[in-house]
Amino acid sequence: MSTIAQLRNGAKVAAWIFKANPTVWDVLGALRTPEGREALDTWGMAQSYRVDLVRPGQPCVLWVTGGRHSPDTGAWAIGEITSEPYVDEGDPDDTRWTDEQVRAARRPHVHFRLDVLERPVTLAELYEDPRFARAEIIRAPRVSSPVALSAGEFAAIEDAVGH
Repeated sequence: MSTIAQLRNGAKVAAWIFKANPTVWDVLGALRTPEGREALDTWGMAQSYRVDLVRPGQPCVLWVTGGRHSPDTGAWAIGEITSEPYVDEGDPDDTRWTDEQVRAARRPHVHFRLDVLERPVTLAELYEDPRFARAEIIRAPRVSSPVALSAGEFAAIEDAVGH
């Protein structure tokens, strides 16, 4: 597995995690329907230097948050980034958008293609794999997307899926 980026602290990145909070929107409902899965092709990211490291062709994982004890927390889809990061300016004349929605749209976004897993790889399952023990998603669970995965951490997810 190759390195796709390097963080400021020197950590090598093999894949990105994009976090989905089911208390903010019904990501699980979207993942469970064909229409929802098809519409799930764009993701917002926190403005940081990491956005400049995200490129088309890089592997990514959709991670559903929920805490260490939630049976839903974990990897629900694996895919690939399909666009350069961009800022969606939206339609300034669209009065249906709230100020909060306009601010959210102005965050960097990226397009991706995801394959929803037949069975999610849960955080509880990944805790059992020593390759995942130091994952950023565990050490700093509040870090915003994109979250870095090392080669070993990404391999732990892929092995659990059976890739």
